[in-house]
Amino acid sequence: MNIITTMAQHVDNDEKYNEREKQYMYTMARIFSYNIPVYCVVSETHNNPEFKPKEFFQFEKLLEIHNTDINNNKSQKEFNSIKSLLANVNLDDDSWVIKISGRYLIYNDSFINTLKEQPISIKAVIKTCDDNTQMYTFLFALRFKYFKQFFSDNLPDNINLERILLLYIQHNLCDKQIKYIDSLGIFSNIADCNVFTYF
Repeated sequence: MNIITTMAQHVDNDEKYNEREKQYMYTMARIFSYNIPVYCVVSETHNNPEFKPKEFFQFEKLLEIHNTDINNNKSQKEFNSIKSLLANVNLDDDSWVIKISGRYLIYNDSFINTLKEQPISIKAVIKTCDDNTQMYTFLFALRFKYFKQFFSDNLPDNINLERILLLYIQHNLCDKQIKYIDSLGIFSNIADCNVFTYF
C-alpha cells in the first residue's frame, strides 16, 4: 500500500493560513500512524516558505508546486498537481494507491481495514455520491496501474474530477473489480463552510 496526499499552502489571510496548517498537521499525524509510504504534493507554496507539515513529517516523496494557473478550477488544480507528482513515482502496478486529502481527518480505520481484506481481483475501492453519478475523491483507492493511467491523460474543462474519475473506473473495470463502500471513516469541512460531516 501507498498513500498519495495533497495539500494547498496558499490561502487568503493569515488566520485562515494558521487554521489550514493545523488541519494538515492533525491529518498528517493520522495518515503517518499507518506506517505506509506517503507521497505528497504541496501546491501554491509561494504564500509562506515555512510550512510545518512538510518539515515535520518524513514523506517518501514531497513535491512543491510554487504556482498554479489561477484560471484552473479546483478539479484541474488537484488533477495537475497529482499528475506532476506521479512523474516522480514508480510503484508496482498491482500495489494499492490510497488517495487522501491532506485536510480531512480520518476518524477510524474502516477504509484501511476494508482495503486489506480485498483480493487481487479488486482494483478500486470507492464511495459514490449524487445518485451514483460521482464519487468522493478525498478518499479512495486504486491499483497503481489504473491510478497512473487516469492521471496520465488530461482533465476535460467541462467536467469535474469526481465525475470523470468515476466514469473512468466504470469504463475500465467491470463491476466485480470495484468495491463500493458505504462509509469512508473520514470527517470533513468541505470548502471551509463550517458544515462538518462524517462520510
